[in-house]
Amino acid sequence: MGVRVCRAWQARGNRAMGALMVLALNCSAASAQGTCPLAGALYEQDSSGYTLRFGPKPSYDGASESFAVAAPDFKRPLTGSVGWSDRLDRTLGRLTLDCPLSPTKAELDACTLWTGVLYAVYADGEVRLLPEPGDPAPQSLLLPDFARSLLANSSSTGFSTEEIAWDAFTLVECAS
Repeated sequence: MGVRVCRAWQARGNRAMGALMVLALNCSAASAQGTCPLAGALYEQDSSGYTLRFGPKPSYDGASESFAVAAPDFKRPLTGSVGWSDRLDRTLGRLTLDCPLSPTKAELDACTLWTGVLYAVYADGEVRLLPEPGDPAPQSLLLPDFARSLLANSSSTGFSTEEIAWDAFTLVECAS
């Protein structure tokens, strides 16, 4: 029932309520897949076609995890990293486009599409910080302000797409 209710809300254009319904009702095609480590998890946004896949640990200091986001009609890779904040006890993510390997702060700022906390939403509805790569993947991810940041930073970074993203992703596959 939950998946149909979520899709009905999304189809009606009630994006904010639809995203909340996705999280609250745990609309996940992957809920029956069993345990999947975060490092092998693939998430997607059902209506927009955006995907988010976690990958190997980045090779630079300060990052504990890496991920990639694919937009349905944008062919260049959007790369992300997750690290812990020094000032806040939070997992902070950053999504970039065409960043140099060892960017200066100015270069990093110029190629950043989104920064923010990544929240994990589990099957029981509990919201926590993102787990470690080997821990079980949550059913959903919430990236607050993700959609707005993509739109706001698109002209300065060269990111362009017709599809509008959401702030929530749902687990759909496990590459273990």
